[in-house]
Amino acid sequence: MRKYVVFWLIIIFVLGGRLVFYFLQEARLQDGQLMQGVGIVQSQPKISGHKQSFSLKIQDYVIYITTVSKEKLWYGEAVNIAGKIRINNTTKNSYLTIPQASVSVNDQQSVLSTLTNSLRKHVYKIYLVILPADYAALLMGIVFGVQQPMSNNFLTDLKNAGVMHVIAASGMNITLIGGMVMSLSRKYFQRHLAIILSLLVIFFYTALAGFQSSIVRAAIMGALAFSANLTGRQKQSIYILLLTAVGMLVFNPGWLVDIGFQLSFGATAGILLIKPLIDQLTHKWSQGGLSIIDDVSTTVVAQIATTPILLSNFGYFNPLSVVINAFVLWTVPPLMLLGGVGAFVSYIWADLAEVFIYLSYPILWYFVSIISISTNFDTVFVVQNITGVFNLGYYLLLGGILLIVTKKRSQPKAYSKLKHLH
Repeated sequence: MRKYVVFWLIIIFVLGGRLVFYFLQEARLQDGQLMQGVGIVQSQPKISGHKQSFSLKIQDYVIYITTVSKEKLWYGEAVNIAGKIRINNTTKNSYLTIPQASVSVNDQQSVLSTLTNSLRKHVYKIYLVILPADYAALLMGIVFGVQQPMSNNFLTDLKNAGVMHVIAASGMNITLIGGMVMSLSRKYFQRHLAIILSLLVIFFYTALAGFQSSIVRAAIMGALAFSANLTGRQKQSIYILLLTAVGMLVFNPGWLVDIGFQLSFGATAGILLIKPLIDQLTHKWSQGGLSIIDDVSTTVVAQIATTPILLSNFGYFNPLSVVINAFVLWTVPPLMLLGGVGAFVSYIWADLAEVFIYLSYPILWYFVSIISISTNFDTVFVVQNITGVFNLGYYLLLGGILLIVTKKRSQPKAYSKLKHLH
């Protein structure tokens, strides 16, 4: 026991020192400061006339760019950027923009980036030929984690319904996908085979998303946590998750304030800590073939674990999002399969690829219909002034509840053993 205490004290000391040193030395961007360098396009540019608007990741900053570049830019591309920073504080969270940026495609694209970008461009054009624009954008989001331009009304509906994680290559999404695949495959395969299948799906999704840094972080975190389940020891999974997070933060302390890192860690921790307790309560129903119970429990757990993060960053909450997710999350695996196979086959036999994409149409229609129906319920609440004290209190309360529930569930076993001895 003493070894563990010393070990964690050393971890806390090393990580704490690294974080303090990093944030004390961190250079602060100034309004009007010149920003130039090479960045990665984080969202598919929206085109309006001669202008292109998109988000860019450069030097650990996410900056919203507006440019009149004649080159058509794509998600995941490396671009040269130059322009003056403008710090906007008109909304709840300040954000950075470069309203008149000089942008050009960087000539030194990696081989992997070139391949994945070429694949996405080719597939998106095929999707657009067969599907309506919003359907094509939705399928691209689910299969590749790329937010293609879609109508403002549809985008707003997705945000209000709380399903944006489905069409974004986010840490929460990759954790949900891995968790759902493991829950479903565990019914038909042995434990180790189910976990291996989950890891393969995580790797496949990471590759489709172009191995973006936020997705790689989430994949590493989820893969290590799920791998630890091979031993059947929940505590070991948590230790590995914590050590992975510590290692990542020592490598780059700036990830501590990155929402993707926070969501991937929170969702993975929730699945490891909270979901086993819920599974015990719903065991009879899930045994009866109600696989939707697993989807609902996975979604509920992820949202419980990440609610403060979502409220702090987005400022709105829809209590019906759990129900909406339960109705639409089952569509993600078949859509990924149909869209992914269609994308692969399109390079070999275009007509056959169209068949797979057509098969996705009714599932996409169902998804869009559920979102449309949800707009009839005015249940979106705007939440303001979420502080760090609230977040700390929330997680302390959640941790206390978990300890009490876990302790109570272990008491009957201890009592029965004691009774047997007498």
